[in-house]
Amino acid sequence: TKKDVALMSTGHWAILPNDSAGRAVLFHDSSRRVRLDHKSQMRIMFYLNHVILQNENVAEQGIVGIIHVGTIPVEINQHHLKSVASVQKNNFPYKFHCIHIVPKVPRIFGVEVSVPLALSMFGADDAPWKLHRCTTRQEVLAKLGGQRLQKDGLPDIWGGDWNYEKFIMWQERQVRIEWELPLGVLDDDDGIYSARPLSDLNDGERKERKRRYNILHSRRKRRRDRVETDVLNRQVESLTDKKDELLEDRKCLEHLLQQASRLVDNVGADGSPVSRDDARGCTHGTSLLGGS
Repeated sequence: TKKDVALMSTGHWAILPNDSAGRAVLFHDSSRRVRLDHKSQMRIMFYLNHVILQNENVAEQGIVGIIHVGTIPVEINQHHLKSVASVQKNNFPYKFHCIHIVPKVPRIFGVEVSVPLALSMFGADDAPWKLHRCTTRQEVLAKLGGQRLQKDGLPDIWGGDWNYEKFIMWQERQVRIEWELPLGVLDDDDGIYSARPLSDLNDGERKERKRRYNILHSRRKRRRDRVETDVLNRQVESLTDKKDELLEDRKCLEHLLQQASRLVDNVGADGSPVSRDDARGCTHGTSLLGGS
């Protein structure tokens, strides 16, 4: 349905490039999360699982899950989560190799509450998982890189090369395959798919192909607008994080200034020496008196 397509286009669920062992990687980005129609959500999960099962390594090696935890979804429907878990376990013949849970950088507090919810979103309550508490994007990239997840297959929110524009291109490629259209510039020469040449189509099939091309063209314009909006949203998010860091630095410096002022007053009152330990009062950032 149109609602399913719109929900899928948000990119809050995506299939990333395989890891270095050839395992499929399913990514959930809660920062892109919208209020969900649970039936649409279930249909999207069926679709993604169908695509994942095209990877021949899935049945033997399992798949890798990555969850970007932004905010704790307070309106989560517990009954829906149980339904998702039941569908995953009973209908799809694969297991999770591991699920990596990455809280939003640098906000790493309170994630214990969201871990069970995050696992439920994958229907994988009993799957092995790892919580990566990181204070920088570079640290996230390094930790996931140590789990056989490569930079070119990780999202740009952590310094990887995969971004929303690549997700849009993947989505259009999937549509072209399902609608039996030529891939054009989206053909990666893997030899898996090849559309029938135009000369082999009858008049009715040519008209249908033209109609589908027109639909793709109209969708492409909307998706281009979404990519531009996504770039702006990411810039706003980055600037907001920078603002938060600067405000924290300001609080730290104000605290240090107060400490220094009190120390100077004390020295002026009785002339006694001041120890370096007394000069330390803030663990954030660089101390004005004690170095980093």
